[in-house]
Amino acid sequence: MAQSHQDSWSTALVVVAMDIGTAFSGYALSFVDLYLKKSINDVQARQWRSSAHTTGKTPTCVLCKPNKEFDSFGYDAENKFASLAEKEEHQGWYFFQNFKMRLYQEKNLDRNIELIDVSGTKRMPALDVFAMSIKFLKDDAIHQAQENKTGLSETDFYWILTVPAIWSDKSKQFMREAAEKAGIEPSQLRLALEPECASVFCREISIRRSTSNSGNGANFLPMESGTRYMVIDMGGGTIDVTVHETTSTGALKELHQASGGDWGATKVNEAFNSFMVKMFGVQVWKEFRETCMEDFFKFTRDFEQKKYVPPEDQVNIPMPVSLIDLHRKKEGCELEQTVASMPFPTDASVSYRRGKLTMNAAQFKERFFGECIKDILDHIKKILGEVPNLKRLLLVGGFSECSLVKNAIKREFPHYTITVPEEAATAVLRGAILYGRDPSVIKSRICKFTYGFDWSEEYNPMIHPRDKRIDTDDGPYCSDIFKKLVEVGQEVNVGHCSDETETFVTYKSQERIAFPFYKSTQKSPRFVTDEGCTHIGTLYMDVPYSREGVNRSVFIQVQFGGTEITAKVRDRTGHRVKSARFDLL
Repeated sequence: MAQSHQDSWSTALVVVAMDIGTAFSGYALSFVDLYLKKSINDVQARQWRSSAHTTGKTPTCVLCKPNKEFDSFGYDAENKFASLAEKEEHQGWYFFQNFKMRLYQEKNLDRNIELIDVSGTKRMPALDVFAMSIKFLKDDAIHQAQENKTGLSETDFYWILTVPAIWSDKSKQFMREAAEKAGIEPSQLRLALEPECASVFCREISIRRSTSNSGNGANFLPMESGTRYMVIDMGGGTIDVTVHETTSTGALKELHQASGGDWGATKVNEAFNSFMVKMFGVQVWKEFRETCMEDFFKFTRDFEQKKYVPPEDQVNIPMPVSLIDLHRKKEGCELEQTVASMPFPTDASVSYRRGKLTMNAAQFKERFFGECIKDILDHIKKILGEVPNLKRLLLVGGFSECSLVKNAIKREFPHYTITVPEEAATAVLRGAILYGRDPSVIKSRICKFTYGFDWSEEYNPMIHPRDKRIDTDDGPYCSDIFKKLVEVGQEVNVGHCSDETETFVTYKSQERIAFPFYKSTQKSPRFVTDEGCTHIGTLYMDVPYSREGVNRSVFIQVQFGGTEITAKVRDRTGHRVKSARFDLL
C-alpha cells in the first residue's frame, strides 16, 4: 500500500523548520527517532557564532557579489561587507537587510518586485534574495544533519517555512515560490503560521509537564479542554496575535482571526536610528554607516543586547570613537556641547561624558519603546474585548524576552495569567516541527475575509443590472457576480472544501478557463465591483478543444482552513482529478 502524504511527514527522517525573520533568522532540526519517542528535546535549534557571543538566530542579511551571485548570509555577510567597506571595495557589492517587511508592507505585491540594497542605488529581484536566504538555511541544515547522522540524502528532508499569520495570501505564495526556487520540492514543503506554531508548542509543554513528575515549569498551567488563551508572538517586524481554545481531542480551535501589526523590535531600532540622526545630523550618521561599517554593526549589535536588559535608574550607551571623531570633524565642536544644546525634557537627564551617552530609564523607555508598547497594549485590549472568557496570555518570540515590553503587558493586564515560556525565542520553530509532522493539531480557523470567484450566470433582466450583461456564444450572461465560497468571521475546519461547482466554457474556441478570485471585507457582496472587494489572483484550468463546443465544463472545489488556499479541479468524466494552484502574484 502506498504511503499517504501525511504519513510521509510524520515518519520523515528529518524535518526542518525555517524562520526567515525581519531582523534574525534560524532553523531547527527534528530527527524521526527522537520525535517518535515524544522527546521534548528532539528539536535542535541551530546556534550561530558572532565575534562576541553565540545566538539562537543569525542576522537576516544577504551579501551578493558584483555579478549578483550569492556570497554570504548572516553574521558572515555583515563581517565581510564591513571588511570590504573598510578597504573601500564594497561599492559594487549588494548588501540587503530587514527585507522581510516588504512582503507585509507592499500593497501591490507581485513576483517581479525588487529590493534596494543599503546603498540606496542597487536593485535585485526580491524573489532571488528570499530564495538565497532560504537556500543558505536549507544547505546549512542538510550539512548539520548529515554531521549528526550518516547516510542522509536530500530526499530525506521535509521543510516547514514559517510566515506571519497576518500576511496576505499573496505574501504566502511569494514565500512558497522562493522556497521552490531554493530547491525545495513542493510536496516536501509546508507553510506554517508563526503564532499558531507557538501555540502548538505551548500546548505541548502544558501536556508534557502536566504528566511529568519533574516539577519543571510549575507556573505553566495545564490546558484542559475548553481552555481559551491568547498567543502574542512578538518578533522583529510584526506582532502576531491568535486566540485558541483546546478541544476535547487536544486539537486547537481558532476563536478570532489572526491579527496584529508592524510593532515589533525593529520599531525600537527605527526610533533609535531617528534619535541618532537628530543628535548627529543626517550627513554624519550617513557617513558613519557607510565608511565605518564595522563600528556601525558593533554599535547596533550592542544596542540590540541593551534592548533586552532590564534598565536600572539610568542607561549608558557607549559611543564609537569613529562616530565621535566624525561629529567633531563635521560639526566643529565636541559631542558634549551638542548633547547639552538638544531640547530634552528637563527630567530626561540625557548627557554625554567620557565616551558614553547617559539617559534615565524612563526617557529610554518612552523615547525608544513608547510607540510600539502603546500599539501592542491597544491591540491586546481590543481582542480581549471581542473574545469572552479569555484569561490567559502567552508571550512568545524574541521580543517577548524584552523586559520593558513584558512588564508593560503584565502591568496593564494584572487580572490575566501571563506566561512567557523559557523557550520563548524558539517556540515558533519548535512548534513548527510539531505542526509540520501533524497538522491535525489545528482543528479550525476563522476566515479573515469573504472569498469568492468572479462568476457569470444566465442574464435575467428582472434581477440583473443592464450594465452587467455580456453576450456569449451560449446567449446573454450577467458578469461580475461575486460567487461566495466562505465568509469573513466564519469558522472553517482545516481541509474544509467549498461545494463542488460546475462551470462551462463561454466560447466554442475556448481552451482555457480563468477563474478570477476575490476577497471582500463584506459578508455578502453581490458583485466583485462592490466596495470592499479586491481581486487577489486567478485560478486557471485548461479545457482542450473538442466537438462538445460550449458544453465542455470542469468541476471546482476550493479548500479553505489551511495556511494556503488550494483548489481541486476535475473534468466531466470524473476519472481525471487535477490539483490547481492559484496564481495570486
